[in-house]
Amino acid sequence: AENQSSVLDLEFISSIRSLDQPGEEGVFLKELIAMFTKVTPPLIQGLVTAIHNEDFKAAQNIAHRLKGGSSNVGAVSLSGICSTIEKMAANKNLVNNIDFSSKLEQALLR
Repeated sequence: AENQSSVLDLEFISSIRSLDQPGEEGVFLKELIAMFTKVTPPLIQGLVTAIHNEDFKAAQNIAHRLKGGSSNVGAVSLSGICSTIEKMAANKNLVNNIDFSSKLEQALLR
């Protein structure tokens, strides 16, 4: 069972590791994480700015991208936050924007 407070989905990480070729253990996961850590900080900054400016369309689009990207590396905490933001932005309801901004930054630091 998935723990809602988990930062990473360890079963998912294990399934990614199973995709490695013999003799290349961990290579695929490292490449995936390297790509994620390169593209994610600017997206989070863009999302924080969109939330602050109440730019609902931009917030929804960026949150959707981050949700997918974080899901692809098993970052369930970040994916969950982005899913909530995406839904709230779609409804033009980005209340507690400071709270979401800090949650995004905390999820990235973990």
